[in-house]
Amino acid sequence: MKQIKQNKNDIHSLALSLVYDDKKAKKLTKKTFKKVSKRLFSDERQLKLALYKRLLKYVGRFSVKKKKCLGSDFICLAKKNFKIFDKKVFVLKYEHGFNIEDISEVLNAKESEIKKSLFYTTEKIAAVLEEKNEMP
Repeated sequence: MKQIKQNKNDIHSLALSLVYDDKKAKKLTKKTFKKVSKRLFSDERQLKLALYKRLLKYVGRFSVKKKKCLGSDFICLAKKNFKIFDKKVFVLKYEHGFNIEDISEVLNAKESEIKKSLFYTTEKIAAVLEEKNEMP
């Protein structure tokens, strides 16, 4: 039961970081669990990947409102200009701790695409930080 609650929190957190609307994030989380809970999984990793994969499929159908960034939140400012694929990759890697292989499986993309996306998104963030004189 504790593991299910943790997964729900993780899925809600991911939804919130992609759609920036708590009401929509809760709806996506509920819909995701309803769909995935009907299947059996051999281990926790497979369940987690299935949850994330299903959620990201639903996210594409929701309109995403622009997040208001605080002046000092430079990563937020950079993320506003990411393509949705790059945003998903960035959030899965740096906010949810997924490895390249798992991101590739969840997004159904080649590992080379994931690495390329991470490279260019970190370059964008570095440019924003450099522009604001925040880099050492």
